[in-house]
Amino acid sequence: GLVISSAAAEKLNLRAFGEVFVSGVSGKVPCRFRRADALTLGPITVEQPVFMEMDVEGIVTGASEPVAGIVGFDAFKSSVLEVGPGGSPVRLYDPATFVAPASWTWHPLLMVSNVPHVAANFAGAPGCGPQIFMIDSGAGGADCIFHARAVKELGLRRLLPPVQE
Repeated sequence: GLVISSAAAEKLNLRAFGEVFVSGVSGKVPCRFRRADALTLGPITVEQPVFMEMDVEGIVTGASEPVAGIVGFDAFKSSVLEVGPGGSPVRLYDPATFVAPASWTWHPLLMVSNVPHVAANFAGAPGCGPQIFMIDSGAGGADCIFHARAVKELGLRRLLPPVQE
């Protein structure tokens, strides 16, 4: 989805309509929708995007400038998205003109409830076939997070270094 702060929506004079209640740590909060004529991110343009209006200062921290909103699936679904390791920038490409380098390995993207997932194998886990993982931006600061049941069922604990106490 797309999220825009109240301040940014007002500054851009985006038309407000409707209301939805969003659950968060402080309970249910009413949020309006805002519509823009277009949203352009590099070579990608989303026509008539609908944003959920929500203040993001409690969600996004550490930015040197005020954060106007959050860009998600609605902007990425019609683009080629390059996500590199570590602090590499995310790059968007227009799929109509993009030519991938021959060295790239493509991985099918699976959509589960409108959330992107990929299949991955574990090095050093014999007999463990591909497992489905939800793609996350890494905003939580962790490279990878596993549910305790997955760690147990896939025998992943033996792949980790011993815990130092």
